[in-house]
Amino acid sequence: MSREKTKLSHALRRRQPMNGLKFDWNVHRQTLSRDLTDNTAQLVDAKPASFMSAKRPVDIALFGATGFTGSLIAAYLAYNYPTLNITLVGRDKTRLSALASRYHNANFDVCTIPSMDDQQAVQNIVVRAKVVISAAGPFIKIGTPLVRACIACGTHYCDTTGETPWVARDLLPLHEAAKNNKTFIVNFCGFDSQPADLLVGQAQNILKSPLARAEAFVSMQGTASGGTVQSGLEMQGFPEAADPYCLGGGPSPGSPPEVDAHPVARSETLDCWLAPFTMAFINTRVVRRTASLKGQRFPYGEALCVSDEETAKKHASVPSAKVRQALVEEGKLPRPGQGPDPLSRTRSWFKYVVHAVSESGENLWLQLSGGDPGYDETALMISEAAVALLRGEGVDGHWGVVTPGGPFGMPMANAPSPPSTTRPVDIALFGATGFTGSLIVAYLAYNYPTLNVTLVGRDKIRLNTLASRHHNANFDVCTIPSLKDEAALHGIVARAKVVISAAGPFMKIGTPLVRVCIACGTHYCDITGETPWVARDLLPLHEDAKTKKTFIVNFCGFDSQPADLLVGLSEKILKSPLVRAEAFVSMQGAASGGTLQSGIAMEGVVEAADPFCLGGRPTPGSPVEVDEHPVGRSEGLGCWLAPFGMASINTRVVRRTASLKGQRFSYGEALCVSDEKTAKKHASVPNAEIRQSLIERGKLPRPGQGPDPLARSRSWFKYVVHAVGESGENLWLQLSGSDPGYDETALMISEAAVALLQGEGVDGHWGVVTPAYAFDAERMLKRLSRAGLAFERLAGPPSGGSILRKPEGNGVQGKWRNAVADMSSMVSIMRSKF
Repeated sequence: MSREKTKLSHALRRRQPMNGLKFDWNVHRQTLSRDLTDNTAQLVDAKPASFMSAKRPVDIALFGATGFTGSLIAAYLAYNYPTLNITLVGRDKTRLSALASRYHNANFDVCTIPSMDDQQAVQNIVVRAKVVISAAGPFIKIGTPLVRACIACGTHYCDTTGETPWVARDLLPLHEAAKNNKTFIVNFCGFDSQPADLLVGQAQNILKSPLARAEAFVSMQGTASGGTVQSGLEMQGFPEAADPYCLGGGPSPGSPPEVDAHPVARSETLDCWLAPFTMAFINTRVVRRTASLKGQRFPYGEALCVSDEETAKKHASVPSAKVRQALVEEGKLPRPGQGPDPLSRTRSWFKYVVHAVSESGENLWLQLSGGDPGYDETALMISEAAVALLRGEGVDGHWGVVTPGGPFGMPMANAPSPPSTTRPVDIALFGATGFTGSLIVAYLAYNYPTLNVTLVGRDKIRLNTLASRHHNANFDVCTIPSLKDEAALHGIVARAKVVISAAGPFMKIGTPLVRVCIACGTHYCDITGETPWVARDLLPLHEDAKTKKTFIVNFCGFDSQPADLLVGLSEKILKSPLVRAEAFVSMQGAASGGTLQSGIAMEGVVEAADPFCLGGRPTPGSPVEVDEHPVGRSEGLGCWLAPFGMASINTRVVRRTASLKGQRFSYGEALCVSDEKTAKKHASVPNAEIRQSLIERGKLPRPGQGPDPLARSRSWFKYVVHAVGESGENLWLQLSGSDPGYDETALMISEAAVALLQGEGVDGHWGVVTPAYAFDAERMLKRLSRAGLAFERLAGPPSGGSILRKPEGNGVQGKWRNAVADMSSMVSIMRSKF
């Protein structure tokens, strides 16, 4: 046998190690599962779920939450999407409340429903939700009323069913109604049948050609739950169960008849035995439906890979429904609500390998692998499908009763791919115990709890106190004596994929960290507003970073993401180089000690006064660009204009982005206030000496101090950009949110880091760069909008003083808002005690 074949066969049969589908909520879900299995007698199967519309208060309604798989879905959502508003639906309020109370960090509420046959009661829940998840089976008995309600309400729906007869008999007749209502009804979103359907779809995407044939080879270890066993029993006797084309499609011309039960046979290529795969009766139908919805037809089959002939023959002989029912009654197979214990599931794994051949003759092999397929990873898959629907990732026009490969296509096919595991740390956060750093910690804990994050600082006690506050997050701590110790920095940075720096003043302590990031090829982003530091110390490193294909992205907080991204998007929308752009800012907020200290450190540095210190040059024929907008009345906006303190930062950043793109246009910023007196006050700022004196006398905050939670809850901003293209067209864009300098800065820098982690940086735009150059402005603004900021294109200037009004809602909401308040208090306590 060839070395390649041996390698393939060993890889196929080898147990799947921890990978991208293995999330670190394992310990918690084992505890949860143990609690459930120890109290099986108290469990009753729960019910199905609800759907969509921007003004609906519920993001996801989860039906079947207290069932075995439902409880794992609840755990996954709590630990990965804790800020979503989720309703757990079932018959028993006590059980639902007990489940919800386990996740104090999540936005869970509960709703009881007496029966799934009560169409009005079901509809009353569904109409309030944007998306419904159903993990309540047997679906053929209780699932149809919920789907009907979702279609009637225009609420997107996904489920974990594997019951093809139910979908064929009860749901396919509803396809046109769902399509007309622009509603996704996505079945088979668990292990049956996302891996099969998405891998086949991805194969076609890669080959860029219709498929001639495809086949899947599956290797796995796992056991069934009572719900799965019961659903299998319910399907017996339905003629649709034996029909290979019950969901659509037909035999491929010139191909042999397609069979569900792969014959027992030896595969020399894979160096293993092939046997019938039980789930082929489901997956093959789903793949054929996806193909038929796309107007395609090709043969598809599946086989189970095992080590020997005896095992293969065992899999070819499945007990009848009557025998399985008897085994359930004897306690030899699990009852509904029961399932494999935590130890069994930690030993479970799967590998799904698809071989596809295109009509052009090209072929490829794709593999998806993970941990326990039927339960832990099914909870992951259905949850991610629901969140994709919630975020509008379903393909427009692909509505109806559909399969995962229909509405999601390439984005979902890419989603389960394991991330790079060469570095164990996803994000290393420097400056974690500072005022803004502590808010970044809270944001990451509550929005990305499965990421491996290292909190870096000098004091281990403070770091441990901070990390222990977020028991749901994957935080560890690392002490470093000095940020100038490049050898110590290297030991941390080399293990991380992305670095966030919230440690200032950057001009004093920031450069060694950036040098080490470039040396290690580790992407970096920070919240600096210190343009002299970037101009003097970092721009000389630009070519080195570019050569290393490393992103060094400065100014990722309130200074200067809003300005840079809005201007960048303006150009994209206008499809024309800009002639000029200007920003009008209205805000309420206070400064922290760290911000004040950074500002003082910049005073007197010559680069601070240079409008082109980061690049660019004056625009020919335009008036001289100045940082301080003159005090004056704007009749168009209905307010007074004054110098904006951050203009001396943002204007430089926008000019650098333009220069990196080979563009040149005039840009300035103004602060919008209500009256002339306030405008003149903003035009007069105390010098650095006076500000330092005020800090020492306790009248301004010291480093580590900042506005209290109440003050920040009252803070807000509106950033309005007016841009004019060379064609003469113009537009107005607005980004708004809550506390700009701290809460929303934590949001912005965190999302920038996650974007780098997820490969959203623009290829080729490496180096010492700006947000709108490193990222696609439109994509990043969508990311920030999903995170809670409000972006809109205005019909014209915000007239009548409307720019001065506080925006509705807050970007920083719910449980994270509470956490932010807690973090602020805790940091103050930490600094007083240690």
